[in-house]
Amino acid sequence: MEKQYFLMHKNIPTALLSIEESGNAKLIRKIPQNEKHFPIGAKLNNVKFSEWWKNRYIPDNRDGIKKALEKNHYSGAGNALVENLALSLTDCYWIKPISSDLTWEKANLFSNPFNDSIGESLFNASNKVKIRKNKYDVASSSGELKKKWIIGENDERMLIKGNVGLSFQQSINEVFIYKIHQQLNSKYCLKYDFKEIKSDERKILCCVSENFCNENVEFISALEIVDAKKLKGSDNVFILFKEGCLEMGISEKEFHFYMDYLILTDYLFTNVDRHLRNIGVLRNPDTLKVIGFSPIFDNGNSMFYNKTYDDLKNLDIHKIKTNSFYNLESKMLKLVTDFNAINLDNINPDFSLYEKDTKENQIRYSLIQKRFNEKLQLLKNLQKKHSNK
Repeated sequence: MEKQYFLMHKNIPTALLSIEESGNAKLIRKIPQNEKHFPIGAKLNNVKFSEWWKNRYIPDNRDGIKKALEKNHYSGAGNALVENLALSLTDCYWIKPISSDLTWEKANLFSNPFNDSIGESLFNASNKVKIRKNKYDVASSSGELKKKWIIGENDERMLIKGNVGLSFQQSINEVFIYKIHQQLNSKYCLKYDFKEIKSDERKILCCVSENFCNENVEFISALEIVDAKKLKGSDNVFILFKEGCLEMGISEKEFHFYMDYLILTDYLFTNVDRHLRNIGVLRNPDTLKVIGFSPIFDNGNSMFYNKTYDDLKNLDIHKIKTNSFYNLESKMLKLVTDFNAINLDNINPDFSLYEKDTKENQIRYSLIQKRFNEKLQLLKNLQKKHSNK
């Protein structure tokens, strides 16, 4: 059964949609006078709109998501999204039934109480589900890791992220990397702290960060910016991202300053998952003016997190594959315009943080430290090489 909704940007209707209970959505028509508020990544054609919409779903590969949805009486991620009006904590888009007089002020997750019963069920499958009373669930978020949103003591929105398997390394990576960004005096670093929580009768170490979006600041991913472009087989995705950023008001100087810093630090930390959904810009949803690049976030898949002891011994650090604009770190480095964008002399890594991991994983950390130091030396060599040119 299909129902009609307005796709809203705060209180501005941008399009009329027909949406099935399962979550499948069709674009009926855009509202011409408000087209500038229509999502950037969905503008090109109906296919791009469908991709943009489905990217709001909680992904199928999130550990335990199918059972968590069933436990909360949702038939799937699409159904959960529709039941909760496609509200998000990263942008100001949502859907409103055409017969409803609901407003953004009453619905949004930034200033109203909410549930995250889905996230809670991911961490505690055996707990009873609390009945939702006039509150929406957080049913739109990306990534494979278990995560849940909470409201802090000062009404701030906080994201708790878990780890893959029994190790706590991905959470430790976030805090370890944040501390190095601090040492580098980066204006782009997002603060991560440790958070110990109970998960199915076991205490686990997670990480927590404050949301960098709010009612006045929304996130637009690199994927959306690239999707606004007509992509041909020979097109370079990095160039399209740059073109899109410049068209939105980012200066060329800021673009290269940010990307040089990001690529170099990702190389140092061996972040192998800097995909197009965890890079982006921040925008004012009212004026549509770009504020600047987002903080650097989602660093968990770093520091050889998925390598065994034997893998680390035999690893060729010159041939590390990555999920980004290119599939090899060595190719990513070719995008750098200034290898002195980071001051390597300021880096003083605190490897004692990794003692917080399980004993089974601590055997790996002497090799991880060794490999990290090798990458650090390689970067110093590259800086010296390019300074002499």
